[in-house]
Amino acid sequence: AYQLTTSLFSEGHHTIGAIFRQDDLAGTERYLGYLHAMRDYSGIIDDTHIGWFSSEMLSSLEKEQHTSFLRNFIQTKLVSCSSVICHNDEIAYYLIKELANKSLHVPADICIASFDNSYLCDFSTPSITSLGTKDDDLASVAVDLLLAQLRHQTVTPIQLPYTLYKRNSTRNR
Repeated sequence: AYQLTTSLFSEGHHTIGAIFRQDDLAGTERYLGYLHAMRDYSGIIDDTHIGWFSSEMLSSLEKEQHTSFLRNFIQTKLVSCSSVICHNDEIAYYLIKELANKSLHVPADICIASFDNSYLCDFSTPSITSLGTKDDDLASVAVDLLLAQLRHQTVTPIQLPYTLYKRNSTRNR
C-alpha cells in the first residue's frame, strides 16, 4: 500500500481515500502501508477518508450484488478525495460501477487504484491500475516450492516483488 499510495502522490494526488477489509491480515497491512505513506508524503493522516468492509459484506456483494457499503463509502468518505485505494480489484471494480451510478467518472472525477492485478483490471471500464506480482513468476515459484516439498526438501518462504500495472483508472492531476 505504501508503494501504491506514493504512486498516487507522484501523480499529484494529496487527498487519497482508502477502503480496506477489516477482518483479514492483508487489510490491516495495507492500511498500515497507506498510513505510513500519508505520514511521509503529506504529514496528514485523516481517518475520515478511510472505509472498512467485512467478509460478510464482501460475500453479500459477490452473491447478491449488495453495494450499500460502497454507496455509503462514496457519500461519507470520498467527498473531497481525488483518488482512492481499494483493498483489491474486486472492490475497485464494483466501486467504479457505483461511482458511475452517481454520475462520477473514473479517472476524470476520481482515480482508482487497487491490489492483485486480477482479470477484473482489464474487464473493467476503465481498466484498473493495480499492484501485483507477475503471474509467470508466481506460477514458477509455486511449482518449484511444491516440487521441493514433494522431494522432502526444506522450503523457505519467498517474497516476490510487486509491480505497478498502470492502466486507465488513474491519471496525473
